[in-house]
Amino acid sequence: MEWKYLFVTAAYILTVCDPVLGANTIINVTLVDGDTPNEGRVEYFRSGALTWASACGDGIGSAEASVVCRQLGYPGTNNFLAQWPFGDGTTVAQDRLDCDGNEENLADCSLVSTTFCTNKGGVICYESGYTGCYPYPASAISALGDLQPPCENGLQDSTVPNCVSLCHSSTGSYTYAGLYQGNMCLCGKASTTIDQSTKEADRLCSSPCTGRTIETCGGANHIALFNILQDVQNQPQLKPQVINLRL
Repeated sequence: MEWKYLFVTAAYILTVCDPVLGANTIINVTLVDGDTPNEGRVEYFRSGALTWASACGDGIGSAEASVVCRQLGYPGTNNFLAQWPFGDGTTVAQDRLDCDGNEENLADCSLVSTTFCTNKGGVICYESGYTGCYPYPASAISALGDLQPPCENGLQDSTVPNCVSLCHSSTGSYTYAGLYQGNMCLCGKASTTIDQSTKEADRLCSSPCTGRTIETCGGANHIALFNILQDVQNQPQLKPQVINLRL
């Protein structure tokens, strides 16, 4: 991509002219080779470097993925993979990321030297509209009333976009979509403000989606919740293959 080469030139000039900038500081990050901009192999650019590097998959965990998504402006982390399955990418960095998960960007994380790394890690971030991962069933979700499944037996190809699309197109005038246990899509309306204090770590919503196993669709005891009126036009609209459709 041309913008990456332009960035390399600008970053090199900045590094040479700014003695304060660390010699091995990560100054930019991007996700590449994904189906949508919010997912892909993690590539970063370090001060003093001449090329981008693929992040070592051994250093991509829930904490590091959280920082990547936060730096890129996404509201949460759907999943992280030690080896991104698509594309070849740039040379893998021979150091791994080490974050505590609260950093605003990767520049605040540590880089730990590795002996040998071949895995190129990837991250999937939630898009706008994601509210959080909540215990389910729980009183905090009671504001949504009785959550209704548009498909009694679950989605055969459950994904976040499919569930959001189903709830949004339903005649029930739903405002929220929730994914649960990998294949359950639930729709609801918020009568009061959802208690944000009960929101838990994104990693607890880790059940693989039945329609795309590198994505997660809620958890065994947690629901991934989405406000479907917030930027729903930006969600990829995939045609769901469903059974027992009840709208």
